[in-house]
Order: sequence, then C-alpha cells, then structure tokens
Amino acid sequence: MKYKAFISYSHKDSETVGWFHRRLEKWRIPRDLVGRTTENGEIPSSLRPVFRDRDDFAGGYSLEKATLEALEASEFLIVFCSPNSAASAYVNEEVRLFKAMGRSSKVIPTIIDGDPGDPELECFPPAVRFRVDADGELSNEPANPIAPDAREIGDGRMRALAKVVAGILGVPFDDIIRREARSRRNRFGSLAGASMGAILFATAFSSFSLYRSHQANVAIDRSIFAIGGLIQEGDRLDGENVDESRRRLLRSLCDLIDGLDGESDRVGLIEKTICLCEQAGAIDELGEFERAVSGLTAWIEKLEAGIPSESQPSFEQMTSIAKAARELAKLRYRVAGEGEGLVALLPLLELTEKLGRQRPDIEYLRETHDEALWAIVSEVEEAGNYAQSLAIMDRAASLRELQTVASDPLPASVDRGALLRRCAWVCGVHLGQHATALVYAQQAVATLDAVPGDRRAIPQKALALEILGDELQVDGQQDAAAEAYRSALEISSESIAALGEEDPLAVEMSERIHYLENQLSNLNP
Repeated sequence: MKYKAFISYSHKDSETVGWFHRRLEKWRIPRDLVGRTTENGEIPSSLRPVFRDRDDFAGGYSLEKATLEALEASEFLIVFCSPNSAASAYVNEEVRLFKAMGRSSKVIPTIIDGDPGDPELECFPPAVRFRVDADGELSNEPANPIAPDAREIGDGRMRALAKVVAGILGVPFDDIIRREARSRRNRFGSLAGASMGAILFATAFSSFSLYRSHQANVAIDRSIFAIGGLIQEGDRLDGENVDESRRRLLRSLCDLIDGLDGESDRVGLIEKTICLCEQAGAIDELGEFERAVSGLTAWIEKLEAGIPSESQPSFEQMTSIAKAARELAKLRYRVAGEGEGLVALLPLLELTEKLGRQRPDIEYLRETHDEALWAIVSEVEEAGNYAQSLAIMDRAASLRELQTVASDPLPASVDRGALLRRCAWVCGVHLGQHATALVYAQQAVATLDAVPGDRRAIPQKALALEILGDELQVDGQQDAAAEAYRSALEISSESIAALGEEDPLAVEMSERIHYLENQLSNLNP
C-alpha cells in the first residue's frame, strides 16, 4: 500500500486532526517491534506516509478521483469522530467506500469531541455506526464501533494516539505504551519517566537546573534526588499506584520550592519562574485551582514591578514574564467553559505583543505570541467572527515585521508571510473585500519571496500565489492570475520531486496541485 493510513475528518476539526497527523508520522516504532509479524502484517519502521485529505466535496457527494485513489492505496482508515464529522456527507462517504472495499476491520474511529449516542452531540458518522452490506450500501445493522477516546474525560490525546498506533501495528496497547515509556526514559534520561506524564520532564529540568546552580547546597541536593527517585519509582508502577506516586512527587516539588522561597539571590530568575510554574501545576493537580492561579498572578506582577522604567528590560525578565503568563493562560484555558477560551488566551496575546514590541529580538516572546495567536484565531473563526480574526492577524503581522528586523529574520519572516496570506484568504473568501485581499496576497508573496529557501516557506509561498491568482481573477487580470497559478504549480511540483512523494510536506502540497491545474485549465480552455 502507498499510504499506511488515510485520515478522514471534518474541516472544522483541522487543528486537532493536524496534531494527531504530525505525531502519527513522527511516531518512533520501537526497534524490538520492527519486523515482527502480526495479523496486520510485518511491523514497519515508520507509519509514514499518512494521507490527510483536506478538501471537501465540490458539487455533490462524489469523491474526486485523487481522493478515491488515495483511499484505495491506504491500508487503514482513521476517522476522527466529532459532531462535525458526524454531519459531514464527505466523511460518511469516505468511510462507506472504504468499508465497501472489504476493509471494515481496518477502520479506526477516534473520538475527539461529542458523545456517542447523544441525539445532539452524536460523533459517529452513520457509516461508522452501521455495517456496509455486500453491495457496498449502508445497512441497518449496528457496527458497534470501539474507538480510542481523545477527550479529556476519556483516554486523553496521548493515550488515544497510542491506541491508534497499536491498532495499526496489530499489537496490544500495553506493548505500545510500555515501550513508549522506555523510549522516553532512554531519550530524556532516568529523571524523565514517561508513565508519569509530560509534567515530569519539566520537573526534572527545573530540578536539574537548580542542582547545577547550587551543587554545594546539601538540602537542595537531597530534595532533587528524592524527587528523581519518585519519578523512577513511578516508571515501575501500574494502574492506580501511579496516581499516588505522582501526587507524592508533586508535593515534594512544592516543598522544595517553598524551601527556596525568599532566597531569590540564590536562584536565577528563569529557574525560579520554572519552579513556580511547576508548583502552580502541582497545586492545580491537587485540586487547588484558585491558589495556583493567584500564585502565578502574584509572580507576574512582581516581575513586572521589578522592571526599571528608565532602562530596557532584561532577557531574563521578559522571558520569565512570558513563561509565567503562558502557564497561567494554560490553567485558565483548561477550565474555560463553552465560548470562554478567549478570556483565558487574550491576556497572553496582549502581553506577549507588548513585550515583543519592547524586546523584538527575543525569540521566546515571538513563539509564545504565535502559540496564543493561532489558538485565538481558531476560536474566533469557529464563531464566525472573521472581521475580528482579520484585525488580530493584521496586528500580529506588523509585530512580525518588527521582529524580522530585530531578531533572526527567517522564522519571523515566514510567520509574517503566513499571516498576510491568511489575511488575504479571510478578506477574499469570508469578508468579500477582494481589493484588500489582493493587497494582502501581494504582500505575502513579496515577503515569502525574500525568504531564502526555507522549508517552511515553500508551502506558504505556493498557497500565497494560489490566493493571489484567485484575487487577480476576481479583479479581471486573467493573464496575471494564470502566471500566479503557474508559479504556484511549479513551486509545488519541484518541491515534491525534491522531497520525495512520501514526505509529509510533499503529500500536503500535492493536495493543492489538482486545484491549480483546474484553475489554469479554466483560464486556458
């Protein structure tokens, strides 16, 4: 088979599905499993490539030839199930066709939102809920799907991902999760036990940082290695014992931080911030959310008050404020109710913009701002507020221009080009402001033209040229539109040839080629 799996999903779930797609293709198959024969065949060294179909139906429910070919060339079908995909005729047809090929056992439904069986929040498309008969038609016989559940109330993202991998490889889930734990211990060292979750790596980092800074302090030395011992102990535990060991670890970390409180002259500002962020996470884990929030809020206020008004803030001050604000936003976002995510994220966006304009040379500020920005844009656009999305992205593009001049120009330039390209798309497709869209598209192409051969810039430039072609067409500039489409097609084709067809970036770019060829064909009948 050309593809290990085909991902079927609703456009509205792109962000979540993108997370799964990236991690699936980067999943490291343990060496001792590679080559083993299971009911699914010989275990490969990689799950790549995984086909992700990003286009919806164009006029009717018949699949485009390229999508049908990709389905036929895929060994598994991963269906990301949500109320959006349950309502998508496109997703339903993909599942029906795949089952009609005699591959019902190779369908892996994965819940990312909604609730199976709930009339209003049903997440399974009909073709997932019911069997397909010998004629390839949907029957009334329930399929009783068993699905990994990526919701927080279910398996969570990482365990759901591991279950998908286990299903593809044809091995028990425990084989995957235990080997992943061992793999992470090998990669991060004995203080980074994967069975305890991502917080332990950050804990180990902060403890190690303190240890290196204060080797002579016996009390700190003992505390750190006590925590390390608890982490290692957690790696050997299963089931409910893990939770108790983890709580002991978190309490020990809080004790260590409290013991250092008030001795800022002995702890670097960034190290202190890292520790306080971990402490807040530990306090939240123990059920004291308000205390965790108030602790971080007080620390941010203290950091801001410590910046002299007459001088430029230091790297340590700015990075520490951004780190603490990011953790505070994560805590608030976790408990945010329906439609309240912006309340948690906007303060982080505004703060990192302000800090970024003060110190445009600090990469961490740009990265943190970027993380908050796209989460907010996703929420705003999901609510249909495209004018607000445009305003946010336009302001961010001006900040990236400043950061391009002041810091490493490459990532900031790519970010700016991507933002301008997205502004053009919003103006043209959602706001009907085609003259403005054309200006944004031209600026995006010019910005990305100036980036010297960056891998991330290639698909952005092709997309920017595609949008430029669309807007030139609307403006009546048919020849210029055709030239933009040809340039986009040339960039995409050359890049795919250079990368190889199985490269994830090449797969992404190949999805746009069909559209570009159609547009050129329409312009030159």
